[in-house]
Amino acid sequence: MSLKELLDESRIEKTATSREEIGDLLSTASRGLNDAAIEQVSVDGRFNFAYDAVMVLAMIPLRCAGYRTRGEGHHRTIFDALPDVMGQSHRSLSRYLQKCRKIRNLSTYSKSGIVSKNEVVQLIAEAAKFQQAVQKWLEANYPQYY
Repeated sequence: MSLKELLDESRIEKTATSREEIGDLLSTASRGLNDAAIEQVSVDGRFNFAYDAVMVLAMIPLRCAGYRTRGEGHHRTIFDALPDVMGQSHRSLSRYLQKCRKIRNLSTYSKSGIVSKNEVVQLIAEAAKFQQAVQKWLEANYPQYY
């Protein structure tokens, strides 16, 4: 979904970011990935930690572009905006993250034990790749925030 469409639907609003905010988001994502790697944590818990990390990582490009989410459904909005902000090469990642969002929602609010170990391993791997992609994207496009 384009930023214009998200603006028209009042799902995002214009607002500036700062180097400090982006640094805090990068640190938060790293912490989530580290926590997701702890084998003693439940599978659902590890999935949630990894999910939180990718959600925060996906928020960074939106913030750098000068936007923040509004209202309900901000996780969905962040993932919807990702291809428009970081490039269409991230469209399949956006779709994958939307699936993870639904799993996380069920796991958190409805039913325990629905996440498989394979889903956790895959999400952690995707999150680590995405973390590197976001860092490279920041360096190339918004070095003032990196």
